[in-house]
Formats: sequence, structure tokens, C-alpha cells
Amino acid sequence: VDIDCKVSSNNMRISHSGILMILGSYYPEISGGVTQSRSLIKMLKEKFKFMVLVTMRNTALPRRERVEGADVFRIPLRNGSRIDYFNAIFRFISFSLQYRNNIRIVHMHGFTIKSILFILIFKILHKKIILTMSSVGYDDPVTIRKRSFLLYQFYSSVDVYVGISPQFEKLYQKAALPIERFIHIPNGIDVERFCDVDGQRKKILKEQFGFPLGLKIILFVGHFSKEKCPDILIKTWKKYVADVYSDSGVVFIGVTDPGHPEVDSDVVDEVKKMAAPYLNERVFFIDSNHSFRHQIEKFYQVADIFVMPTLREGLPYVMLEAMSCELPVIVSKL
Repeated sequence: VDIDCKVSSNNMRISHSGILMILGSYYPEISGGVTQSRSLIKMLKEKFKFMVLVTMRNTALPRRERVEGADVFRIPLRNGSRIDYFNAIFRFISFSLQYRNNIRIVHMHGFTIKSILFILIFKILHKKIILTMSSVGYDDPVTIRKRSFLLYQFYSSVDVYVGISPQFEKLYQKAALPIERFIHIPNGIDVERFCDVDGQRKKILKEQFGFPLGLKIILFVGHFSKEKCPDILIKTWKKYVADVYSDSGVVFIGVTDPGHPEVDSDVVDEVKKMAAPYLNERVFFIDSNHSFRHQIEKFYQVADIFVMPTLREGLPYVMLEAMSCELPVIVSKL
């Protein structure tokens, strides 16, 4: 509601307006941005008409479909070649022109190089733009200003900025951007879904997943990237924990496909090499093809401890979900 007021400050009619969500991925893929977007759409779909625009490397996903009341459009971006990128730019522009009359507000989740194109197009088309900042040290205003003067010029032209933690507000104030264009909206968790379970339920879940009943599970949830650091977890467990606590194990939940834009193939290779002696006995990988990937709460419920050795974050859903399931949580001090 506060965002509606800020965006409608120029007497723009909001009710039943079209909102375009721009993300790096969308359901059935999983990420914090996806979770946040789905929650917003679920809450506001009676008031707004939603469209979702994403790039995709998984060609098995449909280019257009309707998901939970929103029209989802996927633009292929396969191998990262120049031809591929020019193709994607052409499709972005074509999409923007084709649906310009259906869009009143553009909501970008995160700021990257491609955000320049979206801001340029939708400013020309006189659309209001909301930016949800995703990670401190990545797309907060101070970091963007240090990175590039040109990037910051486009960044600073956004109409409303959403920060998901107090740190974003501090950095926003430090950047001296207009304070009336900032709003703090923390991530929220469905506490009825993400909740603790008793010992009998944990036993049932371990049998369901094929985990040894006596295994004490350390849980990691995230992409296999240099920023998320799954390699640090497996190195630390193997060096300091595995031999001392023979009943301990690690469950990794996350995309390992090198074709994914946030996955680092070197990290995947290193983690799997170190895990090989323990594979499917004490170390388990749950990737995007696993039948239980959309029941993530069950993995928190079966785990004994949650570890997040990340290098950058905003207000991560995975940490909040683990806490909601009453897990002990070990995270990086950022």
C-alpha cells in the first residue's frame, strides 16, 4: 500500500493497473526473488494484473504460461554469445512495445547490467519503476555508485526503492538519494508452512528422503556459486567435523547445472569431488530435478542445523525459513 502511494504521487490511477515483474528466474525455479514475487502476486492479484518477464537457460520451460494468476514470459538466453544477447535485447524491446499499454508499473528484482535496458525503455514509455534491492554489496546505491558512473545514472532514475533490511536504508541515506523514494519492506515467512516438527515426523521424513535414520544433518540451501560458498562448508565439515562426529552429514539443496547464470562450474566440481567418498551415505545433493524440490520446508524439518557461509546477502529467505523451523543457524557475519 505504501508503494502504491509513492508510485501514484503524480495522481496516477493504480487500481487494476498492470504490473510487470522483471526477474532472473521464475517458478518452477526457486530463488528469494521468486518467493517474494509469488507472495506479492498472491496477495495483490485481485487488485492488479500481473505479468512476469524472465530470461531462461532451461529450454524445457515454456516461453509463455500462466502461473498462479500471472502471465509469465520467458526469453531464451542460452550460451551467452553475442548473437544470443542481441537476440534477447531484440525480444526485450519487442515485448516492451507490444505490451506497453498493459503496463503501468515495472517492478525490478535486483539491479544488473541488463537493468539499464529496462530502465531506458520504460522511462521512454513513461512507466513508473520500482527496484527491490537484493544484496548489500551488490546492488545497493553505494556499491553501484562505486562501480560505474553510467550505471549509477540509470540506477538513480528509479521512482521507488525497496530495501529488505535496515542496512539498505543506511546505505540509501549515505548515497543521498531522495529519502521519500525509499521504503523498507522486510521479507516475510509463512510460519504455518515453515515450522518445527516432532521426532516421529523427522523419522518419517528421513525415510521418505532416503537419509540414514541416525544421521545428524547439516543443511545448505543456495546456488552453487562463489558468493554462496558451498565449497567452504564441505571443506570445513570434511576437515573438522566428519571424523570427529561420524554420525554427521551434509545435505546440499541448490542448482548445480553450469548452464544456470548463478552457478559456477568450478565450485560444483570442487564440492562434488570432496563429497565423492561420502556420496549418498553422508553427503546428499538435492537439485532442481528432485521430486521434493518444491517442498523445501520438509528439508528444514528433517535437518539438525542450518549453515549459510555466504559472502553477500540482503535479508535471505533461507535463513528466515530455517529460523522459523527452529533450527540452530550458523551464518556469515556480513
